[in-house]
Amino acid sequence: MCGRSRCSLSPEQVVQAARVPEDRWKDKENYKPSHNVAPGYNTPVVKRDKQQELGLHTMKWGLVPSFTKRSCTEKPDHFRMFNARSETVAEKTVFSRLLHRQRCIVLVDGFYEWKKENTRKQPFYVNIGEGNVMRMAGLFDVWSAGDDIAPLYTYTILTTDSSKRLAWLHDRMPVLLTSDEQAEAWLATEPLSAKVYNTICTPYNGEDLVWHPVTPSMSSLSYQSPDASQNVEQKRGNIASFFKAANAKTAKASGSTSAPHASTQAKQGVAADATDACQARLNASSASELATGAPGYPGKHDECQDGDAGHETRIQPPDRHHSAGGHTEPEVVKLEGNHVAKEEPAEGDVLNTDDAGGIGYVRAVAKSEPGSVPLNSPSSAKRSAPPAKSPIPKKAKTGTIDSFFGRKT
Repeated sequence: MCGRSRCSLSPEQVVQAARVPEDRWKDKENYKPSHNVAPGYNTPVVKRDKQQELGLHTMKWGLVPSFTKRSCTEKPDHFRMFNARSETVAEKTVFSRLLHRQRCIVLVDGFYEWKKENTRKQPFYVNIGEGNVMRMAGLFDVWSAGDDIAPLYTYTILTTDSSKRLAWLHDRMPVLLTSDEQAEAWLATEPLSAKVYNTICTPYNGEDLVWHPVTPSMSSLSYQSPDASQNVEQKRGNIASFFKAANAKTAKASGSTSAPHASTQAKQGVAADATDACQARLNASSASELATGAPGYPGKHDECQDGDAGHETRIQPPDRHHSAGGHTEPEVVKLEGNHVAKEEPAEGDVLNTDDAGGIGYVRAVAKSEPGSVPLNSPSSAKRSAPPAKSPIPKKAKTGTIDSFFGRKT
């Protein structure tokens, strides 16, 4: 079904599309461009006159048959026959009598169709590109009430099954004449053959057939604003453009302020380099050792993390702390899994880091000979309490609006 169209063409565009001289446009003064055309409106139509010459004629949309009684034409109902099914026109007398001699081409910008979405209907505007004229196949008739009354010219638009591109929107669409050959065949003086007729009435599925949603306000016949056919998606924008503007404002504001503290940077997703963090902790241990004569302790609750492998084997160098008569031999230390509990670091421990910023130490287990003092015994070198240490910042999670919504780019 095609019950609403747009015909905002200027008179110059109409003449150019019809390819006829402007002086052959009958009732030109009755044409008023409109962005929301309904049955009963006057629009330009190309047809052949009685002398079989091509010409333009402004007619009302919505067929009023010539045999209609006079009493019915006081307020004609143009909605009764504004469409005609191309598959059955030959079977209905009201249309079949017009098929041979009274064919016409309706010139418009495009047409509207409604798609039901939940409890409401969303209108869509269908066209073949902005600025291009759409040619629809039609049939016209003329009703005359007498010599003192001007004859009434009306037309109907032929429809066919919807093409694959428009099947989601509606099951019917207008018969479109998309080539000059089709237009010439439709306006030919001789009757159409069944083969030519069926070819013309084939649903058009070209790539230039496009559509977009429009304002529901145009569903009212009185809505004649130029934005009736405007794409409402472009008008209101989208969420991506909204966040793009917000991010630009944030970047501008951050550029005018001083650099934040290191802890603030970590919260904002600017993680400190893992090597620098490790060096800071080693420096803290050295400072404590100078003050107390013993190495400083970073804490007993850290874990050794290995993000590169689940199992790792390392050989440690001998420890410098040993008693008289005893010595320490290096031993192979195996890390089972990603986490190994450990004690305070000492010289000879191996620093272990991973990509996520985790820091820990791997210690060689000392083997003491008989008579030696264990390294972890109370009689070993006294050690001071561990100094307070700053928490190592973790990398903040960063991302974009696309990852937030889970949308693939």
